[in-house]
Amino acid sequence: MIPVEKLEEIRALLAEGKLSQRAIARKVGVSRGTVAAIAARKRPCYERRLSADPSATSRRRGRCPICRAMVFFPCLACLVRQLLAAGTLRPLPPHPEEPLRLELRPAEFRRYLQVRLRRQIRQEI
Repeated sequence: MIPVEKLEEIRALLAEGKLSQRAIARKVGVSRGTVAAIAARKRPCYERRLSADPSATSRRRGRCPICRAMVFFPCLACLVRQLLAAGTLRPLPPHPEEPLRLELRPAEFRRYLQVRLRRQIRQEI
């Protein structure tokens, strides 16, 4: 990621209009594509996006003691499992048995039928 100071310098030089994008890239030390993206406003400021969400930086990351997955605490997967076990959260409805009404090309439709057949066989066992 490019530091915010460099982004501001690039924007200032672009607004000034005295240097070409190529010269700005050479002066600041970034690629011409980066300068072009900033000039076209196609490159978001990632640092600003990260700093705007304080919960992302303040949450602790580690291994969940219950499911052993790397998570941001509290582990949402374990929380959902606890709510399902307690009955306070309803499980999702099962997949429909009838085939979906899809408009697929013949090759994709054959693949869809193969996958559907395998799933039905797996559920019967």
